[in-house]
Amino acid sequence: MHMKFRIRWNPASLFMSPDAPLGSLFLIREVEDESGSKLKERESMNAAKTMSICILWSVSLLAQASSAEELYLDPQFGFTRTSDVLFASKPAGDPAVDMDLYLELFQPAGPGAPSPAPAVILAHGGGFVSGDRNNVTLIQMCEELADRGYVCVSIDYRLAGDDPVIGPAFSVIANLASNVSGGATPDAVAASVEDNVAAYQYLLANHGALGVDPKRIAIGGSSAGATAAFLTGYLLPDIGILAPGAVDAVLSMWGGFGPNFGVFVGSDNPRLILIHGEDDEVSPVENVNALAESAVEASLLNEVYILAGLKHGFNIFTREVAPGRTAFDAIVDFFYVHVASAGAPQVPVLGGWARLLLGTLIALSALVGAPPLRKLLRGS
Repeated sequence: MHMKFRIRWNPASLFMSPDAPLGSLFLIREVEDESGSKLKERESMNAAKTMSICILWSVSLLAQASSAEELYLDPQFGFTRTSDVLFASKPAGDPAVDMDLYLELFQPAGPGAPSPAPAVILAHGGGFVSGDRNNVTLIQMCEELADRGYVCVSIDYRLAGDDPVIGPAFSVIANLASNVSGGATPDAVAASVEDNVAAYQYLLANHGALGVDPKRIAIGGSSAGATAAFLTGYLLPDIGILAPGAVDAVLSMWGGFGPNFGVFVGSDNPRLILIHGEDDEVSPVENVNALAESAVEASLLNEVYILAGLKHGFNIFTREVAPGRTAFDAIVDFFYVHVASAGAPQVPVLGGWARLLLGTLIALSALVGAPPLRKLLRGS
């Protein structure tokens, strides 16, 4: 006996999320064929209704998809700022006394804010002699990143004028920085790295209360802070202070590097993004290019943006690395791929155009007969 299938829109689908299974949108019933034009007429009318509903539903989903914000890419949550958060006390001065170190904490707020969230640690510039956690660029970065779903902190670290006393494990960095100038001291360079580690350890120790995912952390900074972030991410795992893979990515904005810093780079190191001015008068671009070449030779995933005509320090929110794409956009995209998505649960969801196409296909299946629809729903 020839069989036919009646297909009805499922009214409950109005209350389903956009990623609901396509099969749940319709009610399908197998019925015996019967002669007479009335049944054929009824079936034709029902099929037309089904097609109309499918198309309307698909277009609706397309509109939702085109207007929805993408987690970690688009601003959407707002944020809370907690100031003067004590994250460590480190020795400084002669005689040495503990010096309290503070950070500014930014967390996404509002419905749907992710928890735990990926985290970003940022350190200011100032040649290891000046600057603080309220650096305007870093504060705006934290605001923007938190609004997209990250926990972001801007940190203080001990400067040359504080006369920092470093831990024995960090003496290798002081030796590496023996030729620093401009008022900086080797111990100040080492202290900036040690204090970056302290901020990282603070996030780990308090990840539950802060809503931080300890497996998704990036570090970065500008100028001296970028140098500290680089040494933290690439040298410390080699000397056993940090575990390999502790940090997912490193951001350098006009950071200062020695000509041989490429020796610290390996394929299993954190992903690297370098943003620099071509005419930087403080941190020579030649050293950045050499570092980038070493990263390529080591097969380390990296992105390098050398901005023509710019000197040391510039507005990352207005300066473009490509038409219509700012330096900050490049940072957001990089963090999305190499930090936010690193180890995060992935839920495949059809995009708006795919849903429109599939919705139309379902409607057409209703017109030409049910077997194509059954194959679609059963995946056969």
